Amino acid sequence: MGIVTQKDLERLLERQAQAVVSLYMPTEPVGPQTPQNLVRLRKLLHEARTLLEARGMRSSEAKQTLSMAEDLLLEEPFWRSLGRGLALFTGHGRLETYRIPYSVPELVVAHRRFHIRPLLPLLTLDGQFAVLAASLKQVRLFVGTQQQLVPAEVELPQGLSEVLAPDTPQRVVQVRSTARLGKRKEGAVYHGQGGATEHLKKELAAYFRKVDRAVTRWLGTSRMPLVFAGVDYLFPFYRETCTYAALHPEPLVGNPDHLDDDELRKRAWELVHPLFSKAVAEALGRYQELAGSGQTSAHLEEILTAASEGSVDTLLVAREGQVWGAFQEDGCLTHLHAERRATSEDLLNTACVLVLEHSGRVLPVEQGQLPVEDHIAAIYRYPRPAGRPVPST
Repeated sequence: MGIVTQKDLERLLERQAQAVVSLYMPTEPVGPQTPQNLVRLRKLLHEARTLLEARGMRSSEAKQTLSMAEDLLLEEPFWRSLGRGLALFTGHGRLETYRIPYSVPELVVAHRRFHIRPLLPLLTLDGQFAVLAASLKQVRLFVGTQQQLVPAEVELPQGLSEVLAPDTPQRVVQVRSTARLGKRKEGAVYHGQGGATEHLKKELAAYFRKVDRAVTRWLGTSRMPLVFAGVDYLFPFYRETCTYAALHPEPLVGNPDHLDDDELRKRAWELVHPLFSKAVAEALGRYQELAGSGQTSAHLEEILTAASEGSVDTLLVAREGQVWGAFQEDGCLTHLHAERRATSEDLLNTACVLVLEHSGRVLPVEQGQLPVEDHIAAIYRYPRPAGRPVPST
């Protein structure tokens, strides 16, 4: 069980043939209160089964759908690595679980789409980032948030020896750097014969091209910032070969092999956290500038229709609360439900999913940060006509 990544999110966005279950719950740390976690999960799984059966699923099929999740009740090692919250997605022989570093309210949803909205702060506002810790001996990739840093499961070259030619001259270059790991960097000093030095530079470039291919393949379409941590003379080689668009322009300078993961997390967070607050501030400012132009909306039905057509550039959505109802994409029809039903979906989650499917940006914010009193606001890619009233049932 790890923290959710952009690649995980892309997989969770896929539409399912039948109803699947999304479950969120706060968790207690390992200790005397740990049994409370089991009690809570058992209760929520019972609620999930009730929802599935109310949607028309046979009791035996509902039990089978939840069987892998119920097995967790007996897996003691699973409960030893918890965050402050747990996200669980299951259905049709599939089970995915993720640690959440902040507490989340209890929530169970059964629908043909996974309910991903409570995870979004991890990928946007609360700042998920990657750290590439590189030295000549090893290279490691981490994914982190303000609260935690975990290794990424990616195959990387473990040392410069993997790409250096066998006949590379020994001690071709002596590099002296007195910089310590931090925000500032000092220039490296190269000593040696010109031709030999150029040869080593080429080998370093080849090394980091191999690293870049692996890192870029793993990050995929993610927009998370990537921080390079390494001695000062290595960063220029990686920067020149890096094809990932969100490489942070400022590295953490020094040998990352001398730091534990928590110290690496703290120093990387110092670099990246201004990026996340800036993104929200810029989006709010842009919404105000475009208000009244036909390129913004705070009406849920209009936003859902626009999102299904790929017209939403940026979606601002409240971090808490739900709006229950149903949305028919084929006819772009929205129905609000005065009370939640077994077949209800959270329309705020539906809007998030549709925007992400069309490569839009979703920014979860506190209710008080929204430019309107409602739960949602959107910036369109181009002006659109106003929509029609939403029926409530």
